[in-house]
Amino acid sequence: CADFPVEFVTAYGGCEAAKYGTVRSRRMLEARAAMPQAVPDEPELTIQERVSLAVAEAHERERDRLQENNAHVCEDLRAQLDLNSESLQRNMQPALRQAYEMERRELENALRGCR
Repeated sequence: CADFPVEFVTAYGGCEAAKYGTVRSRRMLEARAAMPQAVPDEPELTIQERVSLAVAEAHERERDRLQENNAHVCEDLRAQLDLNSESLQRNMQPALRQAYEMERRELENALRGCR
């Protein structure tokens, strides 16, 4: 009985009960340690965390959509630049040539934003 604190012995109802309780607890701990450990469930997300994740996903989808639209715009600009280049190779009046050259500069400036 000297090995156990008084509160412990009292809680288990005497020395023999206390001894049995410690042996039983030790055996249960050993049995639990031998069992395969379960993977803990994903922690439950708060509403604020869910909203933050949803907002981040929405921003990512919008960015992807804008990049896709930008790719189409860039393709259109390149096609217009090609037509402009073909037109400039034709024989034309100086005023018309100047208009095509200005358009070409504008298309080239717009294409600088494309990747």
